[in-house]
Amino acid sequence: MGLLKEHKILQDLTDYPTQAYCNWKNLLEEQLENIEGKACQNFIEGLSRIRDLIEDIPHIATVSKFLETQTGWQLFPVEGLLASEDYFNLLSHRYFPVATFVRSGFDYTYSPVPDMWHDIFGHIPLLFDPCYSDFIKYLSSQYIARKDLQEFVGRIYWYTIEAGVCAERGNCRIYGASQLSSIEEINYALSSHPIVQPFDIDKVINSPVNIEKVQDQIFEIPALEYLKNIQHEFDHKFVKL
Repeated sequence: MGLLKEHKILQDLTDYPTQAYCNWKNLLEEQLENIEGKACQNFIEGLSRIRDLIEDIPHIATVSKFLETQTGWQLFPVEGLLASEDYFNLLSHRYFPVATFVRSGFDYTYSPVPDMWHDIFGHIPLLFDPCYSDFIKYLSSQYIARKDLQEFVGRIYWYTIEAGVCAERGNCRIYGASQLSSIEEINYALSSHPIVQPFDIDKVINSPVNIEKVQDQIFEIPALEYLKNIQHEFDHKFVKL
């Protein structure tokens, strides 16, 4: 893969200012408390596996090595936003892009631009769950293979992996990385404000995404394992034509 061969970004932990370390510490402390009774159990279990590695701004290579031994996934440090094609290409090869910068105090509780905190805390714990990680690889492979389906894939990815909720023992729980990594958004997602409706693939692919604000529309799946059903339905509707 060309992007991998050209990749030369290195992470130097001494380059981060003191404020970045303070922000990371504060985010971790507050969100560990905030996710109680809100995050899905699969996330909680995955988080416990990397907890010791993220006490401070983590060394991406160290987290990547541990993740690879446990799941086959690796982390891919990036300086900022990638083009969608590059992003999904990496995911389709089990490389998860991770930004090397940490959000500032200005966007502390909610950052519209994915930073290292969002990528590591929001996504990585659930990569230990095969349903979640296989679903990401599947969607990404479809994005790369079918340009005519890219908009549909992007919306499904958003309303599951980034802004998704599931039922757990009769309660609504969060598995979307955008909410899990945001002090503001996780509380909003479980409030009475957003419209929460059962996941319907036809509604999802016809629902435009606005990443610049917290989500007013959320689609709930009955369990994290339901991601397999979404994959099969997508296959039936769009791939096996």
